[in-house]
Amino acid sequence: MPTLAEQFAGKGSTTQLGQALEAAAIAWVAARSPEAKGRVERLWGTAQDRLRVELRLAGASTLEEANTLLPVWVERHNARFAVAAAEPEPAWRPLPGGLEPEELFCFRHRRKVARDGTFTLAGESLMLAQGRVEPHRLGRRLVISERLDGSRWVEIDGTFQPVVPAPERPARLRRQAGDPGPKASVARVPHRPAPDHPWRRYPAVVNR
Repeated sequence: MPTLAEQFAGKGSTTQLGQALEAAAIAWVAARSPEAKGRVERLWGTAQDRLRVELRLAGASTLEEANTLLPVWVERHNARFAVAAAEPEPAWRPLPGGLEPEELFCFRHRRKVARDGTFTLAGESLMLAQGRVEPHRLGRRLVISERLDGSRWVEIDGTFQPVVPAPERPARLRRQAGDPGPKASVARVPHRPAPDHPWRRYPAVVNR
């Protein structure tokens, strides 16, 4: 769900891929034109039709044999159909802000910090590995970055801090001998007005 600031800015909810591209300052263009869709569909048609024949000719009948044949087929396919670029120089731009690729291309999850400084992800209680969350951040939202290597991080003031599982909550001890324990609840008896109560003057309650 987009935040309130994103809604005021006219931004809608994006997928994990959209968030990664936005963090890397990469604009993507959907292939909605017939020319672009035609090239994609022809590629899938070539791969699905020809690759099946290649597997049968090579006698590949298992997943391991198919994975062994695939790089050879891709290299032969590219050598036949690839077109050299008009400008061979790479057009890649540097990453924004000097960030590392693993800091940009990851899964992002918005979570709310509990009053004890913990936050949850996939049913697991987490906390910062380097100390507690500052008091002014309690009750606010933060973004947990789940990287491709399985590690989890939280960006605070421009610095990524690792996240670790939070310790289990202490178990509640049973009442010891001699401990009076909580006060027993007393059953409440409904109050009935006395026979000479002023309310008895009304006909509606005289015979009750």
